Amino acid sequence: MRLGFLLIGGLLFVCAPVVADDLQRPPLAATTEVSSNGESLREPRSFASQLVYDTKYIFTAPTRWDSDGWTQFGLAAATVLGAAILADKPERDPIDDRENRIDKLAKKLEPFGGSYSAVTLAGFYGIGKLTNSPKAMAVGEDGLTASLIASGLISGVTKVVVGRTRPSNTSDKTDFHPFSGDHSFPSGHTTQAFTVASVVSAHYDSPWVSTVSYTVASLVGYARHEHNAHWTSDIVAGAAIGLAVGHTVVKLNEDNRGARMSAVIGESGPMMALMIPLK
Repeated sequence: MRLGFLLIGGLLFVCAPVVADDLQRPPLAATTEVSSNGESLREPRSFASQLVYDTKYIFTAPTRWDSDGWTQFGLAAATVLGAAILADKPERDPIDDRENRIDKLAKKLEPFGGSYSAVTLAGFYGIGKLTNSPKAMAVGEDGLTASLIASGLISGVTKVVVGRTRPSNTSDKTDFHPFSGDHSFPSGHTTQAFTVASVVSAHYDSPWVSTVSYTVASLVGYARHEHNAHWTSDIVAGAAIGLAVGHTVVKLNEDNRGARMSAVIGESGPMMALMIPLK
């Protein structure tokens, strides 16, 4: 069972980031003002305005998907469905109840799908402020934005609409009661853990950072399964949501922070030039 869980998780990384891969360079995420000397200045959106912008962009993403985008979405959906068919079962085997080192570590890391994630993001932002590190502050801002969209909106609303019963309350993996208060699908802890992991990994281009981030997120999902709080497909779906939204928010907000508009004089007269730094 645990081997199957890991295999499904590996497949997820191949086909989950549907929205992120679909990103076609979005329109300039900023407003433009002209100074008294005629030079154009870029005023980045505020956090609230950028949150609205990111939310609209993500929820309208399917309207921009081409055939590749829909194929990737189908692969992600097939992965979740495959997990439901092949790996969904309550974790009630007495042998599995004996904790090993992985179980104990997962239990300690489980709060990273909840309160610890908030502390982590606040820590990045606070350290960024103290050390004047734009990258660290961006992790805090992007992590909060992605969390509100992925965990607060997508995962939260889906839980209510789907109404899947938790494995701790039934042995029937097809027990669904929409709008009933049952909140198993998708896993909110896993969504949040993978959202933060994808944001941190996207900002810090290091295999070590990515390995640690996604290992922690994976162990959060593992802990939720071991505690019989979620079916395997709940966890796979939560990871897919977190990965896609996290990467998408980082890309969108990089444009907001990095784009600049300038007034230049061309052969045909004054014109506006868009400059986007490569690093």
